[in-house]
Amino acid sequence: MNILYITSFYEQRSASAAIRNSAWVDGLIEAGCNVTVLTVEWPQDLKSHFLMDNNRAQVYRTYLPELDVLKVTTTKIKKSSFAKLTPIRHFFRDLIFFPDICRRWQNKVILPKDMDYDVLISSSDFKSSHYVAKKVKDLKPKLPWIQIWGDPWKDDVGLNWLNKIRAAGKEKKMLKMADKVVYVSAITKERMSIAYPQLSHKFYYLPRGYYKSVYKSGSFNGSIHITYTGGMSIRYRNSLALLECIEERNKIEKLKIYVDFYGFFDAETKEQFGAFDCCTMHAAVDYEAILKIYQQSDALLFVANKGNSSQIPGKLFDYMGTNLPIICLVDSLDTEIANWLRGFSRCLLIENSNKGVLNSIDKIYSLVNERYDVVKDFSPYTIANQLLSLIG
Repeated sequence: MNILYITSFYEQRSASAAIRNSAWVDGLIEAGCNVTVLTVEWPQDLKSHFLMDNNRAQVYRTYLPELDVLKVTTTKIKKSSFAKLTPIRHFFRDLIFFPDICRRWQNKVILPKDMDYDVLISSSDFKSSHYVAKKVKDLKPKLPWIQIWGDPWKDDVGLNWLNKIRAAGKEKKMLKMADKVVYVSAITKERMSIAYPQLSHKFYYLPRGYYKSVYKSGSFNGSIHITYTGGMSIRYRNSLALLECIEERNKIEKLKIYVDFYGFFDAETKEQFGAFDCCTMHAAVDYEAILKIYQQSDALLFVANKGNSSQIPGKLFDYMGTNLPIICLVDSLDTEIANWLRGFSRCLLIENSNKGVLNSIDKIYSLVNERYDVVKDFSPYTIANQLLSLIG
């Protein structure tokens, strides 16, 4: 089967969507498909050498000058006295670059000369991937089109209020054009079915999955190290209660607990987390380094989005590719995500409050020596075969 796979996030460094798309493409190839990927040419220092070295698909990249400009201006502003103006800059940037920074991709893309494909797949983020796929669909109207969505567009917590309004109409139009729509969260799929009942017959759920499996051998030695990989902002995800309780417990316990964060953090988060001796914040690292970090960790930290969000951060599926326990901070033990997490014995659910952490912190000490089977249901090959079953 010949597949044209379109996504703006395929080779990016420290990007959950890039890991997901690379895993799905690799799984499709492992299942015997020929896959051609259309993506954008990201600046060299934003690329993941690990994902590029492990790629087995034919890749066509489109150069967008604005990506170079965005990288340069972002770096300069972060180092200047205008850093406090970042929210204002983001607001106007998002207004101009709609649906996203790759909005001109659909106009500049050069499609492969041989368009003999059996199926078209477009995967967000970014949403511009679906716009490029629409261009292909317009040229090949009989080509089956599967859209893959991470988060609901209009409910994306990263959108400003004006773009939420713009996204609502665009999202519905885009979904109507698809032959089938895949969501990487079962909760999101159900909520979207309620929001768009007339389109629900074409909605399906497939988990994001992990890219590579990794195993830690042995037990902790001298201290317990808990690892979190990915972005963290106290506005959307917050682990202050856990850090406060660990900090106090370390004062009286001989066996110390330390939490290592790897990712991108805003200034407010850095300032508050930096006050804890038990916490170390590291810059984002490439996926290859993340696998090595998992091997050296005793447990992994998952922090659910605030409120009853349907979004499941992709790092959770990366964690499922390990044999480590997962400490899960949730706003409430009664949310849909909390109920889903209960299905995995490795997940220790903790209400994300000082009281909740205090009631559960003893369980962390007993959990970190446990080892679990890698969840094969989330392997690239398994997910790819489920995707192929939708294609028929």
